[in-house]
Amino acid sequence: MEKVMNREDQKRAPIYEALEKFRKQRVVPFDVPGHKRGRGNPELVELLGEKCVGIDVNSMKPLDNLCHPVSVIRDAEELAADAFHAEHAFLMVGGTTSAVQSMILSVCKRGDKIILPRNVHKSAINALVLCGAIPVYVNPEVNPKLGISLGMEVPFYRKACTCAWHESARRRGTWNTLVFWKKPSGFRHGSRC
Repeated sequence: MEKVMNREDQKRAPIYEALEKFRKQRVVPFDVPGHKRGRGNPELVELLGEKCVGIDVNSMKPLDNLCHPVSVIRDAEELAADAFHAEHAFLMVGGTTSAVQSMILSVCKRGDKIILPRNVHKSAINALVLCGAIPVYVNPEVNPKLGISLGMEVPFYRKACTCAWHESARRRGTWNTLVFWKKPSGFRHGSRC
């Protein structure tokens, strides 16, 4: 039975709420960041605004820990998983590169095959080099009018999975192939992995 998303829960913002609560406590910071909520850098306050720098604080117990979330970060991850109809969601820092590499490095080992689009971001290629996985490339379609690569459609992945499975059976190997699904493209229309 599929879990139904609670729309009222989705209106919550656990991390922001914790940051606002912490800001209102008027704690004097003696750690990073160096601008000390803007007091040490008025130009930064002018650029980003008082509200932004006022909640720019270091990871500390009331604000949870990204490496081992137990409170507000865990709540935010559970809300994200619920919104995306996923079993788990993990918040990342360091941009998309670290997220892509974390996904691949967490599931691939040397010799595993991974099906991915030919135009995959170099962060995925770097992760393959690090873990020793073997890429199985699928060529994406190109929009004839715009000349840009499109996202990979399900039939392309099915065909690649079938080919990888037949090759594995021919070699009497194990079926150990992963799929990296990125849609629609790297042209900042948004992506789903």
